[in-house]
Amino acid sequence: MRHSTGTAVFLFSLVALLGFAGVSLAENAFPPAPRTIENSSFWTSVQKECDTAWLKFFKELGTPPADKAAEIAAARKEGLAARASAAVRLAAAAAEYYAAGRGPEIYERYKKYGSKIKFHDVGVMQAGIALYCDVAALLAEGKADEVEKLLADRATALVDLSRFRSRLDADLRTRYFDITARYSAALFGLVKSAHDLAAARKAFAPVSKACAELAREFYLPAPSSVEIFFFEDSEGRTWLSFEDSVRSPYGGTNEGVKRLVPERDGKLLAELLEKVREAEAAYREATWTPLKKIAALLPPERGGKLLEDAGVK
Repeated sequence: MRHSTGTAVFLFSLVALLGFAGVSLAENAFPPAPRTIENSSFWTSVQKECDTAWLKFFKELGTPPADKAAEIAAARKEGLAARASAAVRLAAAAAEYYAAGRGPEIYERYKKYGSKIKFHDVGVMQAGIALYCDVAALLAEGKADEVEKLLADRATALVDLSRFRSRLDADLRTRYFDITARYSAALFGLVKSAHDLAAARKAFAPVSKACAELAREFYLPAPSSVEIFFFEDSEGRTWLSFEDSVRSPYGGTNEGVKRLVPERDGKLLAELLEKVREAEAAYREATWTPLKKIAALLPPERGGKLLEDAGVK
């Protein structure tokens, strides 16, 4: 795989090393559990396990013995560097796996120009798509009259979409700006119909189409990105969501609603999953090794208890 996430992954990894241990991620959740907003601080359950152990170990260690402070500080610094490097590898492997999981077309885009879409760009797109999801939620709840205020409060999300900073080729940049312009225009068109719920729901269709194009062509896996779910009802109307939920923004019951699951290359996914597992093993080793080294510098009972309490195996 190319260096598709580069500096962005590295920065994300450093942030992950410093915090986020309180975020919930079910044990062995990856795969096949989705990468949702709730668990987006971690690529896999192994990463959460390691980050939690690292933070807990040093919290309980407190101030190290004066005669061992320098050695412990050196081991910790060395461990941070090793974990950051291993986190880059893990994030890259997991991102590629997620891209392949969205189907051959998305995977091809990811391999072709995913490296040019940077951390900031993905964050901007995610904010723009989140706005769409919130509009959909209001329509699902029959609250079309609140759409205008929502757009007013979140206008910066649309402004930021027009300030894309990636180094995409000219034709791709043109395509990106075409989609986002149509997306913004469709949203404001929906506002004109917001006084009537049925009209607003009808006007939601072009919004959904433009947002889906944005998600499929440019929202490629990168640090901070979460999975997008596509849905279709019995009348062929589609929408997307960051939640695996069937609430239809078009009204009616949820009967006949189905999640659109892309065809996947099972052999490729198995190969990429193996890379993820290898990266997880390397990340665990990069975490456990310095903790064990530090524990060995302490009295046996003290060091052993720190490792046990932190869950180091």
